[in-house]
Amino acid sequence: DYIVSKDVSGVRLAVGGIAKGYAVDRAMEILRGKNLSAALINAGGDLYCLGTKNGNPWRVGIQEPRNTNGLAEVLQMRESAVATSGDYQRYYMENGVRYHHILNPSTGLPARQSRSATIVSSNTEQADAFATALFIMGPVDGIGWVNSLPEIEGMVIDSTGTTYYSDGFADLLEK
Repeated sequence: DYIVSKDVSGVRLAVGGIAKGYAVDRAMEILRGKNLSAALINAGGDLYCLGTKNGNPWRVGIQEPRNTNGLAEVLQMRESAVATSGDYQRYYMENGVRYHHILNPSTGLPARQSRSATIVSSNTEQADAFATALFIMGPVDGIGWVNSLPEIEGMVIDSTGTTYYSDGFADLLEK
């Protein structure tokens, strides 16, 4: 359980960064309560894979940020969550500059080090929140941070299109 308080009037808490992940986890609880052994719940890219699909791992594609028809990677998933934060779904262009919805809290401006950040975790709410944090941190600080976390894996596509992986991420990739 978490308790949030504030001392400054006019300050508000926005939970949009974890709401989809939280919803997926609650829906998965309901399915588990019905003794379902296999399911995939997807809430706009934040998803959980329960069990397997006909005995095989679930195949989950990570979108290529600058090619809506392309995949950067395909994961093999079972009993885990994946969430991706990126600058390519909600944005606008002005004078050749991409303005997206993931803000760097230090500057108040769109984070610029990443195009996409993906987290694989045991629960979707955590994956959702950590993917946004990883996106903002960028590949160097972010992948170092992910490597320090137990049972979390991550991938970042940086602002130039170069892909970086946490130490165990390759184990999740489709062979």
